[in-house]
Amino acid sequence: MAVDLKERGLAVVDPQARRLYDPRGRADALVTVGDGTTLPYLTKELVEDLLADPPDPNNPFLVIEREEQYYVQTCLDSDGVYELEYRAGSEDEHFHVHTSDRSLVRDVVWAWSTDNLWWRDAVRWRDLTIEERPG
Repeated sequence: MAVDLKERGLAVVDPQARRLYDPRGRADALVTVGDGTTLPYLTKELVEDLLADPPDPNNPFLVIEREEQYYVQTCLDSDGVYELEYRAGSEDEHFHVHTSDRSLVRDVVWAWSTDNLWWRDAVRWRDLTIEERPG
């Protein structure tokens, strides 16, 4: 019998990753981290933990997605600078900012995840032009 831990409010400890997954106070979203792990929700504590100790230090990214083309994501570069992006449905609504302030990244990601509009004015978002887009 499978138990839906999230719906029952039960926490899970991952001893290999040394991480606690506790759904209390969660924001429901699809979360993907650099090692390919996906999670069905996010908490502020989990955002901090994933930023401070990425599951794959060689690929330190975090993507939080509400639906296709609606996401916020961040990646830490080798100089200790985060690129923080959000996309609101289309190429014309794709913005980014660079910062070395992990607390700011955590707060923006969490605010976006919880529909707190503070994140929009918290940083100076720049349009992510086609020339700047990866790939």
